[in-house]
Amino acid sequence: QEDYSGAVSLAEQYLKKYPRNTKARILLARAEMAQGKYEPAYRRLKEAVASEPGNVDALYYLGIVAGILSQSEYERLYA
Repeated sequence: QEDYSGAVSLAEQYLKKYPRNTKARILLARAEMAQGKYEPAYRRLKEAVASEPGNVDALYYLGIVAGILSQSEYERLYA
């Protein structure tokens, strides 16, 4: 099993030092997604897209997490 909590910790530490680093923000969001923490990942990816609108990785993962969250909301409302 992967150590996603370790990845989260490292990315958070890096972002404290370099808060504008989009790659670290995306890495943190991906680790959160792997842990099932979709809402924080969504917020981080929105921040990444806001700082770098053309970042393909941020847009790609934002689309994935948005789909997961919308499916979850649909199931909550109509299940």
